[in-house]
Amino acid sequence: MSFQDTDKKIIEPSLLIKTSRFGNIEVGASKIIQFPSGLVGYEKPQIFALFDYHTPFHWLQSIDDPELGFVVLDGLAISKEFEMQPPYGDPDTDLQEGDEYAVILIVNLKEPVTKSTVNLAAPLFVNMKNRRGVQVVYDDPKLSIQHPLFPPEVIEAAKSSSKEEKEEKKQE
Repeated sequence: MSFQDTDKKIIEPSLLIKTSRFGNIEVGASKIIQFPSGLVGYEKPQIFALFDYHTPFHWLQSIDDPELGFVVLDGLAISKEFEMQPPYGDPDTDLQEGDEYAVILIVNLKEPVTKSTVNLAAPLFVNMKNRRGVQVVYDDPKLSIQHPLFPPEVIEAAKSSSKEEKEEKKQE
């Protein structure tokens, strides 16, 4: 770890991490999240860094494995819409009622982007006080692992726009 001075004159430890997609990236300690029980498919304890990607997306990068990273979204609004219950009392996070927490949803980006999906069935909950998280797997048919990222009306608008662009190119 190294220390860097920010604009606000607050010294925050930072960590240089290796990634296969972005090369070496320096992230502040406040961006580090530990998942003591790992993630589904990656059961050993994992430490990740969360940083901005392309708005509204973020990147969740393993510190231990440069090849392991996920495109993610802030899922707090979605989690309330789909009634995802925070894992209060979970020993990995020590999340208690009244604690501030984040919900992170893993995204599967596809081509075209309108076919992208988000995993609602296995969100990540992070206790913001201790930066420890857990992946909760819900057995609820309303929560799909491939929930469309975009509502049908957005997809239809994108298709219409694409058709119009193709016709304009033909006329040129």
